Amino acid sequence: MKYDTALLADAITIGADAALGIALALLLFSARGSIALVACGALAAILPDVLQFAYTRFPHEPLVSLQTFHRWAHISKGIKQPILGIVSQVIFLVVIVIAVRTVATLIK
Repeated sequence: MKYDTALLADAITIGADAALGIALALLLFSARGSIALVACGALAAILPDVLQFAYTRFPHEPLVSLQTFHRWAHISKGIKQPILGIVSQVIFLVVIVIAVRTVATLIK
């Protein structure tokens, strides 16, 4: 691994992405008393990305099996219309936020 400005730029980008993801999860899904639970869920969601990085540096078991599963879980064909992917992700996010807030309201 070369320790240069490209690595630093990648580390900043990845760190900012992780921090923004955790912050958005906390903002959208946490309520009083559930902040730790939401933070744990967000960190668990980031774990596959950390394991992806670990696999590139240490391609041995059990990371090889996890990488095989990771590749299987993702689409094997490229998306020809990226706007469709973006719109579907936004719709999915809105549905999940509405569902979580509805369930939270019913539980109270």
